[in-house]
Amino acid sequence: ISIISFIALIPINLRDKRITQIDENLPEALKYMALVLKAGGTTETAFAEASNAGYGPVSTEFKTALKQLREGKNFDEVLRDAANRSGSILFQRTALIIIDAKKAGAGIADVMTQIAEDARDVAHIRRERHSRTTIHVIFLLSSSLVLAPFIFGFSIGIVNYINQGIASAVPGAKTGGLCDLSLML
Repeated sequence: ISIISFIALIPINLRDKRITQIDENLPEALKYMALVLKAGGTTETAFAEASNAGYGPVSTEFKTALKQLREGKNFDEVLRDAANRSGSILFQRTALIIIDAKKAGAGIADVMTQIAEDARDVAHIRRERHSRTTIHVIFLLSSSLVLAPFIFGFSIGIVNYINQGIASAVPGAKTGGLCDLSLML
């Protein structure tokens, strides 16, 4: 069962790692795309620049989106498809906000800049929460690994003391061996 669960967890772990990389690189990619758009570039140019900038899985998704954009799909469909393929909830929400802002007539570059800042803040909060939790877990594990032998030794010492007291107080009383208790602890 453990081997099968381990084999099943490998693809899940790889997918989660990819989603984490997308969430980490998305704010920078959006900011880069916003700068390209502010400089007068088109959405196709922004996708091309971001796909070549080396943002990991985000760049891969943008390369696929660029191919679809060049094949004739409109920007909204391409961005929505890229977000859905990525598996990242942050990317999906970001894509929906950008699409809605574009439909409302807002400047895409300004919206991307604001979303990039918000996404960066969300990622910072997530990292901070993870580090705080990790510190507590490490403390509990290390303290249990250090204190457990002392507690077990103290317990065996008390049981041995009581055992010797019973043996000396009652003549002919049978005292149990501590080998089983020592082995168990």
